[in-house]
Amino acid sequence: MRMIGVVGAAVVGGLSQAMSVGAQTPEPFLPFEPHAYRLVNSVAFSPSGSEMYFALFAREVRAHRGESPEGAPEVGLYRSTRAGSTWSEPEIVPFTGSYHTYEPTISPDGTLMVFNSTRPYPDGRIPEANDLWMSERRNGEWGNPRRITEISAFDTEESYGALAGDGTLVFLKQVEVSDGSPFDLYESRYVDGHFEPPTRHPVSSDRWGEGDPWLSPDGNMLIFTRWDDDVGWSETVDLYITTRDADGWSEPEPLQELNTDGAD
Repeated sequence: MRMIGVVGAAVVGGLSQAMSVGAQTPEPFLPFEPHAYRLVNSVAFSPSGSEMYFALFAREVRAHRGESPEGAPEVGLYRSTRAGSTWSEPEIVPFTGSYHTYEPTISPDGTLMVFNSTRPYPDGRIPEANDLWMSERRNGEWGNPRRITEISAFDTEESYGALAGDGTLVFLKQVEVSDGSPFDLYESRYVDGHFEPPTRHPVSSDRWGEGDPWLSPDGNMLIFTRWDDDVGWSETVDLYITTRDADGWSEPEPLQELNTDGAD
């Protein structure tokens, strides 16, 4: 579980509320009891902002509630709803089942969710690395997940998706390289119920590793992480930002207002 332990994880006490960059000091976002929910992974909000999806250590949550951890995945996908200024106690999303499920992203219209999982293939094989899976929402309910076969491969990592309103999905993909990092950003598009074959995203570089993408709803702003594997992920990973216009994507720049001397 290297990726969940290192890339994209946020301790509850350190997760910051949305703010105007540089306008104020970040404040801790503490909707739940920190003891029970010591790690929150990749929060995704519904379009209205009234639902929040995120991953928790499912066995720890069960133990804290006095329930048996038997059958629970190590990491499960949870949902909470907002009423006024408070959030409901997290409840596990049913399609999580007993499988690792995390890193959700939701389309701006709220009808499609993409997430990571190592759940088994139809032939019974269980991948060691994450695949990307999807669920469509109809009549207010999330449907049975299906693996995104156009993107996911058994022997490599495909994870950490970000969806835009036009169906574009940017995600982390593991690639074979002789020099540089084995992780790059790729993109695909959801058209007529299926994802198109992926292509390497223009911001990906041969020298650096890129991951953890976030897309604006219109698809014209991308925030992601970049790091130097030769030095070390935790020593070099920073947030970068790029925008797109008629001429393409701008040269990525460090997000200086948020980056620190540590891992970002």
